[in-house]
This record gives sequence, C-alpha cells and structure tokens, in this order.
Amino acid sequence: MKENNHQPLENKLKKLKLSSTLDLNKKEEIVMALQKEARTKKKPNRFWIYFPTAAVIVLCGIFIYNVIIDNDASHNANDSNQEEPPVQQPIEEDNKDETEDNEQETNVETDKTTNEEEDEQPTSEETGSLSITEGDSSKKTILVEGMEEEELFITYTLEPYDIQFEIADYINNYEINDDQVRFYTDPSYSSITMEIKENTTPEAILPDIQQEYAANEPVEEVNDLPTDENSYYGVFQNFYDPPQGFYLYQIGDHVFVIQYEYGIEGGDGMDPRLEVLRKSIK
Repeated sequence: MKENNHQPLENKLKKLKLSSTLDLNKKEEIVMALQKEARTKKKPNRFWIYFPTAAVIVLCGIFIYNVIIDNDASHNANDSNQEEPPVQQPIEEDNKDETEDNEQETNVETDKTTNEEEDEQPTSEETGSLSITEGDSSKKTILVEGMEEEELFITYTLEPYDIQFEIADYINNYEINDDQVRFYTDPSYSSITMEIKENTTPEAILPDIQQEYAANEPVEEVNDLPTDENSYYGVFQNFYDPPQGFYLYQIGDHVFVIQYEYGIEGGDGMDPRLEVLRKSIK
C-alpha cells in the first residue's frame, strides 16, 4: 500500500528529470572542460610521434651533408691530380731545357775565355807536362882547345812555352821527367837540364837553386849574363868539382832554368857548346 503511495511521486520526478534541460552556460562549460581534457591527453602522444621523426630527419641531413662534402673533396683532389701533369710538366721541361741552354752557353763562354787565356799564357795545368819538338839542324864552327871545329847543332822547341834553343849533336839525347827536360851524352858524363818556374823572377828562386849546389865550391859569385847574347835578362853562377852551374833567364812572367854538368875531360869542348845554346835562346 505504501509502494502505491510513492509511485505517483516517482513518476513525477522521472518526468521532471527527462523534461529538464541543461542551462546553456553550464553546457558550454562542460564542453570546454571536455575539450581541454582531450587536448591534455593528446599532447604527449603528439610529442612522441614528432620527436623521433624530427631526430631521424636531422640525422639524415647530417649524413647527407657529410657525403656531399666528401664527394666534393674527392672530386677536387682528382681534378687537381689530373690538371697538374699538363700544366706543370711542360714548365719543368721548359725550365730543364732553359737550364741546359744556359749551361751550354756558360760552357761556351768558359771555353772561349780559357782559349783566350791559353793564347796569352800557358796555364798551370798545361805547364805540368813539358814536351820537346825537334826542328832543323845546322853546322856551326866552335873553338875546342884553341882549334876551330865544325859541329852539328839541332834546333828544339820547348812546349807549351814556345822557347827555341840549339843543342849540339854531341849531347842530343834527351828524356822528359815530369816538369824537366834533360839532354845528355852517351855515355852520360855531360848533361843539360831545363825547366820553367812560373810566375816568378830569377832573384826569387835564386836561393833555392843555390841550395842545390851547397856541397860545391863556387868558382865565382852570381853575375848577370851578357846582354848581347840574347834579348833576355839573366843571371848565372859556375861551380867546380865537378864543373857545373846554372843560367836563370826571365822570359815573360816565368823563369827559364838551365842547369849543366860535365866531366873534367870534356870541359874545353863544353863551354863553346853552352855559349851557342845561350845565344840561340828565343
């Protein structure tokens, strides 16, 4: 009975509930609250979607950039290697040819200068090796022990100095040893030795020459050679036991050294032969 009494009230409440509408402002607040909650829930999902994607894009960009840079560097290096030979090689060849031409010109100029110096005066290299050229022969009359005798004399040229002189056929055997020429008799009891002292004077070499005769007593002091014998200034000195001595002639810038020695038994004939030698020097 009590249930029936409450039934009409419940029905009214249901109708009231169904028929009532939400207030408009209230409805908007509810909608905004729902949207806000929905946005809050979607943000974390979007972040985790976009972040990996952005990271992949950045890494790909870095990788592609490095690949492009490496390719450009390799390409430039290859281009440089390909361009160097055609550009530099001709320059090197030209420089080489130019250097060779300059060296040839320098050698030609040096040879020319050397030839000019050789024409003016022999070099030390040339004077280290003497040579003898045999020329004409002629008969001359000399005094031997107070009697006239006709003897054959041979003209020789001392090279490379172009110094001429005459040697008696009596002593015309000769040999060349280094920088000296030695004429001698057979058997060898008389000899005449010749050499050239370069770029000096008789006075400068005189002490050294005299030292070679230190064991011999001089016949006389050093004297000038007669000026009417030839056109050259010279000095001489004689020694004895055995008879020997030297002549020093100033010829140009050099000194023509003549040293002689002979046996006592041939002394009378040696002096006139030495006189012919001195007069023939030119």
